[in-house]
Amino acid sequence: MVKDFYRPLYYWPVLLAGVLVTGLMLINDAFSMILIAIVITLLLQPAVRFLTKSGIPRVASVLLVVSGIAVIFTVGMIHMAVIIPELVKTTQMLPEIINQSIQLVSTWLSPVGISTESMTFFTLIDNLPLKTILSGVASFFSGMLGATLKLFLLVFFMLYEYPLAVNWCIRTSRKYPDCGRTLERCIHQIVLYFGIRTLMGIIGGGIVWGTLHSYHLNYAFEWAILAFLLNYVPIVGAFISTVPPLVQCFIFSGVGDALAILLIFTVATILMGCLVEPLLVGRQLSIPLTVQMLSLILWPVLFGTTGVLLAIPLTLMLMSIFSIWKSGCC
Repeated sequence: MVKDFYRPLYYWPVLLAGVLVTGLMLINDAFSMILIAIVITLLLQPAVRFLTKSGIPRVASVLLVVSGIAVIFTVGMIHMAVIIPELVKTTQMLPEIINQSIQLVSTWLSPVGISTESMTFFTLIDNLPLKTILSGVASFFSGMLGATLKLFLLVFFMLYEYPLAVNWCIRTSRKYPDCGRTLERCIHQIVLYFGIRTLMGIIGGGIVWGTLHSYHLNYAFEWAILAFLLNYVPIVGAFISTVPPLVQCFIFSGVGDALAILLIFTVATILMGCLVEPLLVGRQLSIPLTVQMLSLILWPVLFGTTGVLLAIPLTLMLMSIFSIWKSGCC
């Protein structure tokens, strides 16, 4: 009887995981930044190791890598600041073009007794609070710059002290061999996962650039970069990245070309984002498709945007924790 009473204590990791998740939800922003910094550190470590093996001191290698990423980010932000006014001027043409399209559709439908109130729709679009939206975007970017500076500093310190973490892992591996192997496998799987996403992003960005370039649309390279970056957001990122070029094509090339590009983007997104990539991730990382889908549903509920970006890595970490616990290391 007493033994059965204390038996639930055997499942203390479940209780501990619940308390841990609750605590992390309360400090969501700080946890998100730390988690993203850890992932970036793992991805940049090979470049730092290459420079270190070339004879460059570690502090200088870390500084070069982080500075290079910071320069790329700064150039991208400056470029976005230059083209945003042009995009705003382009979007100002959208209400009139939509109004003309609705009037054209109205002339087609009026013989069968169907009428459309184009002016009501025109007034609705024309009265959109563009200034409020733009000011919100500006404040978002200013806040993001501050957070990015903190993130770069955190990544710099983590990269510099990475050998200390490696030494700790080596000592852990000697004391608990199963624990060390599981941790090493988890790190390898996380790096491999982002390698797969990067490859899919390059292919997706190439498809976007080639399609828009063949239709002679401006900003083809910028939309390709956007598609590449949003590919790190599973499933929905690829669909979101298709909206701006479709609007641009609708404005300058008409409905026919926009529908053709929509068809191309939809087929490519479904094939790559919903079939090829999940199957590839499942095969390379031994994660069932159902677990991948559950990860994309549950982690965003707990950690918001960070949960979307890092759903699979968080699942890999959780699987590693349970594997370590099951092996008896803790």
